[in-house]
Amino acid sequence: MGTSSAKIEQTSKVVTDINGKISASWTMKVQQDSKGNKVITGIGLGFNAQGNSQFLVNAQNFAVISSLNGKVVTPFIVKNGQVVVNEAFIGDATITSAKIANVLQSTNFSHANKVGYQLNMRTGEEIKYGNNAQGYWIETNILKRLFDKKGTMRIRMGIW
Repeated sequence: MGTSSAKIEQTSKVVTDINGKISASWTMKVQQDSKGNKVITGIGLGFNAQGNSQFLVNAQNFAVISSLNGKVVTPFIVKNGQVVVNEAFIGDATITSAKIANVLQSTNFSHANKVGYQLNMRTGEEIKYGNNAQGYWIETNILKRLFDKKGTMRIRMGIW
């Protein structure tokens, strides 16, 4: 039978090179060895002589946790190499490739108020409401329909 052990290591280091440039680091490592299987997790902070800083975490799971008002939430999780963000507000983004599983829509989209834009990725249906509520388009790959502001269909083109 193998044995189990665990250890915790903390190191702090400041180094000045021959040119007077300083680098510093602090690390915390937790290690478990259970029957020959090592599991290591740790955290490190530091900067090098060129002034580059870093904050590193070594773990299978990593989360940012907030307990505001006594409710624990995890807005940001890294699990097994994948990042999960529950909700995000991004001021400006350049996205090279994206997979939208369900619906892409504007923040003001509302069927009831006939405003905004929605693209359903599962059905291919696209709904475009104008900002002046004079009418709207609903289209799929085989059908395009134009409605007036009262919801009466005025144009229907395609295969049906």
